[in-house]
Amino acid sequence: MCKQHDVKLESSIQAGSRLEVPQAYFSASHRCVFELGVKLSHVLWRKLFPSEREAADGNLISITYDLIVNRNYELACALLDFACETLKTYADEWHKLVFVVNRAQAYKWAGNDDHSKEIMSEVDWSAKGEEFKLAAAVLAEEWEKAAQVMRLLARMDL
Repeated sequence: MCKQHDVKLESSIQAGSRLEVPQAYFSASHRCVFELGVKLSHVLWRKLFPSEREAADGNLISITYDLIVNRNYELACALLDFACETLKTYADEWHKLVFVVNRAQAYKWAGNDDHSKEIMSEVDWSAKGEEFKLAAAVLAEEWEKAAQVMRLLARMDL
């Protein structure tokens, strides 16, 4: 295959020999396959089974949340950009807002605080549920406002 595609190989490489894969190459390949696999599966899932949109949203939220928890921010950002910019329909507003908040988090923890703020500024959080007001306050590092929302949530006995 390499000869067919004019790939230049070292003379020491022979058919059947074990090839080494540098960690950087493996990581980039993994990221590419993972990202494409998730995107393709979600496009097909939503197209073939539109009645399962809530399950699909929940699945994509879970995948991207795990990426954030595991500090794989680059991949989380790519998939959350897809969720927020490519997907056009969601099970409901709650799912859409979770994508937005998690996208802002991924960018913030990746060191791109300006983009995180830009993402959050696209939504009027004052008209949303308390959990989203709390997320907006924390991401904006408005600690007193976050504390007020937390006190309100505690009184609501959630």
